[in-house]
Amino acid sequence: MQAINALIQVAGIPLLLKFWGINYYGEWLLLFTIPSYIALSDMGLGSSTTSELSMLVQAKRHAEAMSILRNTFWFILIMGGIPFVLLALSVFVLPWYDWLGLSAIPYDEFVPAFFFLIVYIYLALFLTLPLGYYRVGQIYHRERYISSFFRVLEFLLIVTAVVEGFKIVLVAFIYLLVRTVQLLFVLYDLSKRFDSFRLFPFGIEYGKIKHLLKPGLSAMSIYMGQNLVVQGLVMIIGIGLGSAQVVLFSTTRTLVNMVKQIVGIINLSITSEFSYAYGARNYDLLRKIFKLAGKGNAVMSAFLLTGLYFFGAWIVNIWTGGKVKIIEPFFLFILIGTFVNTLWNLHLVLLVATNKLVHTGLWFLLGAALLVIINAVWIHAYDIHGVAFTIICFELVMLFVMIAASKQVIKTQDNHTILTT
Repeated sequence: MQAINALIQVAGIPLLLKFWGINYYGEWLLLFTIPSYIALSDMGLGSSTTSELSMLVQAKRHAEAMSILRNTFWFILIMGGIPFVLLALSVFVLPWYDWLGLSAIPYDEFVPAFFFLIVYIYLALFLTLPLGYYRVGQIYHRERYISSFFRVLEFLLIVTAVVEGFKIVLVAFIYLLVRTVQLLFVLYDLSKRFDSFRLFPFGIEYGKIKHLLKPGLSAMSIYMGQNLVVQGLVMIIGIGLGSAQVVLFSTTRTLVNMVKQIVGIINLSITSEFSYAYGARNYDLLRKIFKLAGKGNAVMSAFLLTGLYFFGAWIVNIWTGGKVKIIEPFFLFILIGTFVNTLWNLHLVLLVATNKLVHTGLWFLLGAALLVIINAVWIHAYDIHGVAFTIICFELVMLFVMIAASKQVIKTQDNHTILTT
Protein backbone atom coordinates (compact mmCIF):
# COMPACT_ATOMS: atom_id res chain seq x y z
CA MET A 1 0.00 0.00 0.00
CA GLN A 2 2.83 2.42 0.86
CA ALA A 3 4.60 1.67 -2.43
CA ILE A 4 1.38 2.10 -4.41
CA ASN A 5 0.66 5.44 -2.72
CA ALA A 6 4.15 6.60 -3.59
CA LEU A 7 3.82 5.56 -7.23
CA ILE A 8 0.41 7.22 -7.55
CA GLN A 9 1.75 10.45 -6.09
CA VAL A 10 4.74 10.35 -8.42
CA ALA A 11 2.53 9.82 -11.47
CA GLY A 12 -0.27 12.15 -10.39
CA ILE A 13 1.61 15.42 -9.99
CA PRO A 14 3.06 15.72 -13.55
CA LEU A 15 -0.25 14.53 -15.01
CA LEU A 16 -2.30 17.20 -13.24
CA LEU A 17 0.29 19.87 -13.94
CA LYS A 18 0.16 19.02 -17.65
CA PHE A 19 -3.63 18.96 -18.08
CA TRP A 20 -4.71 21.49 -15.43
CA GLY A 21 -1.79 23.91 -15.27
CA ILE A 22 0.05 25.09 -12.17
CA ASN A 23 -2.54 27.61 -10.98
CA TYR A 24 -5.62 25.40 -11.37
CA TYR A 25 -3.79 22.46 -9.76
CA GLY A 26 -2.50 24.66 -6.92
CA GLU A 27 -6.04 25.86 -6.18
CA TRP A 28 -7.28 22.25 -6.19
CA LEU A 29 -4.70 21.43 -3.51
CA LEU A 30 -5.85 24.45 -1.54
CA LEU A 31 -9.50 23.44 -1.86
CA PHE A 32 -8.76 19.96 -0.53
CA THR A 33 -7.35 21.41 2.70
CA ILE A 34 -10.69 22.64 4.11
CA PRO A 35 -12.62 19.35 4.59
CA SER A 36 -9.35 17.64 5.55
CA TYR A 37 -9.28 19.71 8.74
CA ILE A 38 -12.22 17.74 10.15
CA ALA A 39 -11.18 14.34 8.79
CA LEU A 40 -10.43 13.23 12.35
CA SER A 41 -13.71 14.15 13.98
CA ASP A 42 -13.99 10.55 15.23
CA MET A 43 -12.20 11.91 18.34
CA GLY A 44 -9.43 9.38 17.79
CA LEU A 45 -11.72 6.53 18.78
CA GLY A 46 -10.96 4.59 15.61
CA SER A 47 -7.30 4.33 16.59
CA SER A 48 -7.77 3.74 20.31
CA THR A 49 -10.58 1.21 19.76
CA THR A 50 -8.56 -0.82 17.26
CA SER A 51 -5.69 -1.04 19.74
CA GLU A 52 -8.10 -1.89 22.57
CA LEU A 53 -9.82 -4.62 20.55
CA SER A 54 -6.46 -6.15 19.60
CA MET A 55 -5.42 -6.32 23.25
CA LEU A 56 -8.82 -7.69 24.37
CA VAL A 57 -8.71 -10.44 21.75
CA GLN A 58 -5.24 -11.45 22.94
CA ALA A 59 -6.60 -11.55 26.50
CA LYS A 60 -9.53 -13.78 25.30
CA ARG A 61 -12.18 -11.19 26.28
CA HIS A 62 -14.22 -11.62 23.09
CA ALA A 63 -17.67 -10.60 24.40
CA GLU A 64 -16.30 -7.32 25.70
CA ALA A 65 -14.56 -6.70 22.37
CA MET A 66 -17.79 -7.20 20.41
CA SER A 67 -19.69 -4.77 22.62
CA ILE A 68 -16.99 -2.08 22.32
CA LEU A 69 -16.86 -2.49 18.53
CA ARG A 70 -20.60 -1.93 18.08
CA ASN A 71 -20.93 0.97 20.50
CA THR A 72 -17.86 2.79 19.24
CA PHE A 73 -18.86 2.47 15.58
CA TRP A 74 -22.21 4.20 16.07
CA PHE A 75 -20.78 6.78 18.45
CA ILE A 76 -18.17 7.77 15.84
CA LEU A 77 -20.71 8.10 13.03
CA ILE A 78 -23.20 10.21 14.98
CA MET A 79 -20.86 12.47 16.96
CA GLY A 80 -18.21 12.63 14.25
CA GLY A 81 -20.77 13.55 11.62
CA ILE A 82 -21.73 16.84 13.28
CA PRO A 83 -18.73 18.87 11.97
CA PHE A 84 -19.32 17.55 8.44
CA VAL A 85 -22.97 18.60 8.46
CA LEU A 86 -21.98 22.07 9.68
CA LEU A 87 -19.25 22.38 7.05
CA ALA A 88 -21.61 21.29 4.27
CA LEU A 89 -24.17 23.88 5.35
CA SER A 90 -21.48 26.55 5.56
CA VAL A 91 -20.97 26.32 1.78
CA PHE A 92 -24.24 28.24 1.37
CA VAL A 93 -23.45 30.82 4.07
CA LEU A 94 -19.71 31.49 4.29
CA PRO A 95 -17.61 33.02 1.46
CA TRP A 96 -15.13 30.13 1.21
CA TYR A 97 -14.41 30.95 -2.43
CA ASP A 98 -13.27 34.47 -1.57
CA TRP A 99 -11.43 33.44 1.59
CA LEU A 100 -9.34 30.94 -0.35
CA GLY A 101 -8.59 33.53 -3.04
CA LEU A 102 -9.63 31.21 -5.86
CA SER A 103 -9.67 32.45 -9.45
CA ALA A 104 -8.49 29.65 -11.76
CA ILE A 105 -11.32 27.43 -10.46
CA PRO A 106 -14.74 28.90 -11.43
CA TYR A 107 -17.29 29.30 -8.64
CA ASP A 108 -19.77 26.92 -10.30
CA GLU A 109 -17.11 24.19 -10.13
CA PHE A 110 -16.12 25.03 -6.57
CA VAL A 111 -19.51 24.43 -4.90
CA PRO A 112 -20.28 20.85 -6.08
CA ALA A 113 -16.64 19.77 -5.82
CA PHE A 114 -16.44 21.10 -2.26
CA PHE A 115 -19.60 19.21 -1.29
CA PHE A 116 -18.36 15.94 -2.83
CA LEU A 117 -15.06 16.24 -0.96
CA ILE A 118 -16.87 16.81 2.35
CA VAL A 119 -18.93 13.63 1.94
CA TYR A 120 -15.87 11.71 0.68
CA ILE A 121 -13.90 12.53 3.81
CA TYR A 122 -16.89 11.86 6.07
CA LEU A 123 -17.06 8.31 4.68
CA ALA A 124 -13.59 7.78 6.11
CA LEU A 125 -15.27 7.70 9.53
CA PHE A 126 -17.34 4.71 8.38
CA LEU A 127 -14.15 2.92 7.34
CA THR A 128 -12.01 3.68 10.41
CA LEU A 129 -13.06 0.76 12.59
CA PRO A 130 -13.83 -1.76 9.81
CA LEU A 131 -10.38 -1.36 8.27
CA GLY A 132 -8.80 -1.57 11.71
CA TYR A 133 -10.66 -4.80 12.38
CA TYR A 134 -8.46 -6.62 9.90
CA ARG A 135 -5.62 -5.87 12.30
CA VAL A 136 -7.69 -7.16 15.22
CA GLY A 137 -8.36 -10.36 13.27
CA GLN A 138 -4.63 -10.71 12.53
CA ILE A 139 -5.09 -10.50 8.75
CA TYR A 140 -3.76 -6.98 8.36
CA HIS A 141 -2.34 -7.87 4.94
CA ARG A 142 -5.87 -8.26 3.56
CA GLU A 143 -6.72 -4.69 4.51
CA ARG A 144 -3.61 -3.57 2.64
CA TYR A 145 -4.66 -5.50 -0.45
CA ILE A 146 -8.18 -4.08 -0.38
CA SER A 147 -7.01 -0.52 0.21
CA SER A 148 -4.41 -0.84 -2.54
CA PHE A 149 -6.95 -2.14 -5.04
CA PHE A 150 -9.37 0.72 -4.46
CA ARG A 151 -6.54 3.26 -4.44
CA VAL A 152 -5.40 2.06 -7.87
CA LEU A 153 -8.99 2.00 -9.15
CA GLU A 154 -9.51 5.54 -7.93
CA PHE A 155 -6.31 6.71 -9.60
CA LEU A 156 -7.09 5.07 -12.95
CA LEU A 157 -10.56 6.63 -13.05
CA ILE A 158 -9.13 10.04 -12.19
CA VAL A 159 -6.44 9.73 -14.87
CA THR A 160 -9.09 8.88 -17.44
CA ALA A 161 -11.22 11.84 -16.41
CA VAL A 162 -8.34 14.32 -16.46
CA VAL A 163 -6.97 13.14 -19.80
CA GLU A 164 -10.48 13.42 -21.29
CA GLY A 165 -10.57 17.06 -20.23
CA PHE A 166 -12.75 16.90 -17.11
CA LYS A 167 -12.09 19.18 -14.16
CA ILE A 168 -12.42 19.07 -10.38
CA VAL A 169 -16.18 18.33 -10.16
CA LEU A 170 -15.90 14.92 -11.78
CA VAL A 171 -12.61 14.16 -10.02
CA ALA A 172 -14.17 14.92 -6.63
CA PHE A 173 -17.17 12.74 -7.53
CA ILE A 174 -14.85 9.87 -8.47
CA TYR A 175 -13.21 10.10 -5.04
CA LEU A 176 -16.65 9.87 -3.44
CA LEU A 177 -17.89 7.03 -5.65
CA VAL A 178 -14.85 4.79 -5.14
CA ARG A 179 -14.85 5.28 -1.37
CA THR A 180 -18.56 4.40 -1.21
CA VAL A 181 -17.98 1.14 -3.08
CA GLN A 182 -14.97 0.37 -0.87
CA LEU A 183 -17.05 0.89 2.27
CA LEU A 184 -19.78 -1.48 1.09
CA PHE A 185 -17.24 -4.14 0.12
CA VAL A 186 -15.32 -3.96 3.42
CA LEU A 187 -18.49 -4.24 5.52
CA TYR A 188 -19.62 -7.26 3.47
CA ASP A 189 -16.19 -8.92 3.63
CA LEU A 190 -15.82 -8.54 7.39
CA SER A 191 -19.33 -9.76 8.13
CA LYS A 192 -18.60 -12.93 6.15
CA ARG A 193 -15.16 -13.55 7.66
CA PHE A 194 -15.77 -12.82 11.34
CA ASP A 195 -18.75 -13.83 13.44
CA SER A 196 -17.53 -11.27 15.96
CA PHE A 197 -17.90 -8.38 13.49
CA ARG A 198 -21.49 -7.29 14.06
CA LEU A 199 -22.57 -3.64 14.03
CA PHE A 200 -26.25 -4.24 14.82
CA PRO A 201 -28.38 -3.84 16.81
CA PHE A 202 -27.89 -0.08 16.84
CA GLY A 203 -27.09 1.37 20.23
CA ILE A 204 -24.70 3.57 22.15
CA GLU A 205 -23.77 2.68 25.73
CA TYR A 206 -21.40 5.47 26.61
CA GLY A 207 -20.21 3.79 29.78
CA LYS A 208 -18.66 0.95 27.80
CA ILE A 209 -16.48 3.18 25.65
CA LYS A 210 -15.77 6.26 27.76
CA HIS A 211 -12.41 4.82 28.90
CA LEU A 212 -11.31 4.95 25.26
CA LEU A 213 -11.93 8.67 24.93
CA LYS A 214 -8.78 9.76 26.76
CA PRO A 215 -6.32 7.83 24.54
CA GLY A 216 -8.61 8.51 21.58
CA LEU A 217 -8.58 12.27 22.10
CA SER A 218 -4.83 12.19 22.54
CA ALA A 219 -4.44 10.29 19.25
CA MET A 220 -6.88 12.68 17.60
CA SER A 221 -4.84 15.63 18.82
CA ILE A 222 -1.76 14.21 17.14
CA TYR A 223 -3.48 13.43 13.86
CA MET A 224 -5.27 16.79 14.00
CA GLY A 225 -1.90 18.42 14.55
CA GLN A 226 -0.49 16.57 11.55
CA ASN A 227 -3.38 17.82 9.45
CA LEU A 228 -2.90 21.31 10.81
CA VAL A 229 0.79 21.28 9.92
CA VAL A 230 0.29 20.00 6.37
CA GLN A 231 -3.00 21.64 5.40
CA GLY A 232 -2.37 24.77 7.44
CA LEU A 233 1.00 25.40 5.83
CA VAL A 234 -0.45 24.76 2.37
CA MET A 235 -3.14 27.36 3.03
CA ILE A 236 -0.70 29.90 4.46
CA ILE A 237 1.76 29.44 1.59
CA GLY A 238 -1.07 29.68 -0.94
CA ILE A 239 -2.51 32.85 0.52
CA GLY A 240 0.85 34.44 1.36
CA LEU A 241 3.09 33.36 -1.52
CA GLY A 242 0.75 32.18 -4.27
CA SER A 243 -0.38 28.90 -5.82
CA ALA A 244 2.97 28.29 -7.56
CA GLN A 245 4.69 28.09 -4.16
CA VAL A 246 1.96 25.70 -2.99
CA VAL A 247 2.90 23.38 -5.86
CA LEU A 248 6.62 23.64 -4.93
CA PHE A 249 5.87 22.83 -1.28
CA SER A 250 3.45 20.00 -2.10
CA THR A 251 5.73 18.47 -4.75
CA THR A 252 8.71 18.50 -2.40
CA ARG A 253 6.60 17.08 0.42
CA THR A 254 5.35 14.32 -1.87
CA LEU A 255 8.93 13.44 -2.81
CA VAL A 256 10.15 13.16 0.79
CA ASN A 257 6.93 11.45 1.84
CA MET A 258 8.01 8.51 -0.28
CA VAL A 259 10.79 8.04 2.26
CA LYS A 260 8.26 8.26 5.11
CA GLN A 261 6.06 5.71 3.36
CA ILE A 262 8.91 3.26 2.87
CA VAL A 263 9.92 3.58 6.50
CA GLY A 264 6.22 3.42 7.38
CA ILE A 265 6.07 -0.11 5.98
CA ILE A 266 8.11 -1.20 9.00
CA ASN A 267 5.92 0.75 11.41
CA LEU A 268 2.65 -0.54 9.95
CA SER A 269 3.85 -4.13 10.05
CA ILE A 270 4.69 -3.97 13.76
CA THR A 271 1.78 -1.86 15.04
CA SER A 272 -0.31 -4.95 15.70
CA GLU A 273 2.72 -6.73 17.17
CA PHE A 274 3.03 -3.98 19.77
CA SER A 275 -0.66 -4.39 20.67
CA TYR A 276 -0.44 -8.19 20.79
CA ALA A 277 2.72 -8.20 22.92
CA TYR A 278 1.33 -5.63 25.32
CA GLY A 279 -2.05 -7.38 25.56
CA ALA A 280 -0.30 -10.68 26.31
CA ARG A 281 2.02 -8.88 28.79
CA ASN A 282 5.07 -10.06 26.88
CA TYR A 283 7.13 -6.97 27.68
CA ASP A 284 10.48 -8.45 26.67
CA LEU A 285 9.14 -9.05 23.16
CA LEU A 286 7.73 -5.52 23.05
CA ARG A 287 11.10 -4.03 23.93
CA LYS A 288 12.92 -6.22 21.41
CA ILE A 289 10.59 -5.28 18.54
CA PHE A 290 10.92 -1.59 19.35
CA LYS A 291 14.72 -1.61 19.41
CA LEU A 292 15.06 -3.51 16.13
CA ALA A 293 12.51 -1.29 14.38
CA GLY A 294 14.17 1.87 15.69
CA LYS A 295 17.54 0.92 14.26
CA GLY A 296 15.99 -0.10 10.95
CA ASN A 297 14.07 3.16 10.64
CA ALA A 298 17.11 5.33 11.33
CA VAL A 299 19.41 3.53 8.89
CA MET A 300 16.84 3.32 6.10
CA SER A 301 15.69 6.94 6.33
CA ALA A 302 19.28 8.27 6.49
CA PHE A 303 20.24 6.30 3.38
CA LEU A 304 17.19 7.34 1.35
CA LEU A 305 17.28 11.01 2.35
CA THR A 306 20.98 11.25 1.54
CA GLY A 307 20.19 9.93 -1.92
CA LEU A 308 17.48 12.56 -2.34
CA TYR A 309 19.87 15.31 -1.31
CA PHE A 310 22.14 14.51 -4.27
CA PHE A 311 19.53 13.49 -6.84
CA GLY A 312 16.34 15.22 -5.69
CA ALA A 313 16.58 18.28 -7.94
CA TRP A 314 17.24 16.07 -10.98
CA ILE A 315 14.32 13.79 -10.10
CA VAL A 316 11.88 16.70 -9.67
CA ASN A 317 13.01 18.35 -12.90
CA ILE A 318 12.34 15.19 -14.93
CA TRP A 319 9.25 14.31 -12.90
CA THR A 320 7.47 17.63 -13.46
CA GLY A 321 8.83 18.36 -16.92
CA GLY A 322 10.75 21.35 -15.60
CA LYS A 323 7.63 23.06 -14.22
CA VAL A 324 8.87 22.79 -10.61
CA LYS A 325 12.41 23.74 -9.59
CA ILE A 326 13.98 22.65 -6.30
CA ILE A 327 15.51 25.55 -4.39
CA GLU A 328 18.00 25.67 -1.53
CA PRO A 329 18.20 25.80 1.44
CA PHE A 330 14.47 24.97 1.41
CA PHE A 331 15.05 21.44 0.14
CA LEU A 332 17.85 20.66 2.62
CA PHE A 333 15.71 21.88 5.52
CA ILE A 334 12.81 19.67 4.41
CA LEU A 335 15.12 16.63 4.25
CA ILE A 336 16.45 17.28 7.77
CA GLY A 337 12.93 17.73 9.15
CA THR A 338 11.85 14.48 7.49
CA PHE A 339 14.73 12.55 9.07
CA VAL A 340 13.86 13.79 12.55
CA ASN A 341 10.21 12.90 11.90
CA THR A 342 11.10 9.28 11.06
CA LEU A 343 13.02 9.03 14.34
CA TRP A 344 10.08 9.94 16.58
CA ASN A 345 7.32 8.35 14.52
CA LEU A 346 8.13 4.87 15.82
CA HIS A 347 7.61 6.13 19.38
CA LEU A 348 4.20 7.42 18.30
CA VAL A 349 3.31 4.03 16.79
CA LEU A 350 4.22 2.32 20.05
CA LEU A 351 2.15 4.72 22.14
CA VAL A 352 -0.88 4.48 19.84
CA ALA A 353 -0.71 0.68 19.68
CA THR A 354 -0.81 0.43 23.48
CA ASN A 355 -3.20 3.36 24.16
CA LYS A 356 -0.53 5.07 26.27
CA LEU A 357 -0.36 8.46 24.59
CA VAL A 358 -1.06 10.46 27.80
CA HIS A 359 -0.34 14.16 27.12
CA THR A 360 1.69 13.77 23.91
CA GLY A 361 -1.35 14.65 21.79
CA LEU A 362 -1.81 17.96 23.56
CA TRP A 363 1.85 18.86 23.18
CA PHE A 364 1.75 17.94 19.50
CA LEU A 365 -1.36 20.00 18.82
CA LEU A 366 0.04 23.03 20.66
CA GLY A 367 3.30 22.74 18.76
CA ALA A 368 1.48 22.42 15.43
CA ALA A 369 -0.68 25.46 16.20
CA LEU A 370 2.40 27.49 17.14
CA LEU A 371 4.14 26.40 13.93
CA VAL A 372 1.23 27.55 11.79
CA ILE A 373 0.81 30.85 13.68
CA ILE A 374 4.51 31.71 13.36
CA ASN A 375 4.41 31.10 9.63
CA ALA A 376 1.15 33.00 9.21
CA VAL A 377 2.70 36.07 10.84
CA TRP A 378 6.19 36.03 9.32
CA ILE A 379 5.93 34.17 6.02
CA HIS A 380 6.47 37.35 4.00
CA ALA A 381 9.61 38.15 5.99
CA TYR A 382 11.48 34.85 5.53
CA ASP A 383 9.73 33.29 2.52
CA ILE A 384 9.38 29.53 1.98
CA HIS A 385 12.91 28.81 3.29
CA GLY A 386 11.84 29.98 6.74
CA VAL A 387 8.79 27.72 6.59
CA ALA A 388 11.06 24.71 6.12
CA PHE A 389 13.35 25.80 8.97
CA THR A 390 10.43 26.12 11.40
CA ILE A 391 9.42 22.56 10.46
CA ILE A 392 12.85 21.33 11.64
CA CYS A 393 12.36 23.10 14.98
CA PHE A 394 8.91 21.56 15.38
CA GLU A 395 10.16 18.04 14.59
CA LEU A 396 13.00 18.34 17.13
CA VAL A 397 10.56 19.35 19.87
CA MET A 398 8.32 16.39 19.05
CA LEU A 399 11.29 14.02 19.11
CA PHE A 400 11.98 15.08 22.70
CA VAL A 401 8.30 14.77 23.69
CA MET A 402 7.85 11.29 22.18
CA ILE A 403 11.05 9.89 23.66
CA ALA A 404 10.05 11.15 27.09
CA ALA A 405 6.58 9.59 26.78
CA SER A 406 7.79 6.20 25.55
CA LYS A 407 10.33 5.97 28.37
CA GLN A 408 8.05 6.86 31.22
CA VAL A 409 4.54 5.72 30.39
CA ILE A 410 4.73 2.01 29.65
CA LYS A 411 5.39 0.05 32.84
CA THR A 412 4.96 -3.51 34.01
CA GLN A 413 2.72 -4.44 36.90
CA ASP A 414 5.67 -4.38 39.28
CA ASN A 415 6.20 -0.74 38.22
CA HIS A 416 9.43 -1.28 36.31
CA THR A 417 9.84 0.63 33.09
CA ILE A 418 9.90 -1.76 30.15
CA LEU A 419 11.13 0.73 27.59
CA THR A 420 14.44 2.41 28.34
CA THR A 421 15.75 3.37 24.92
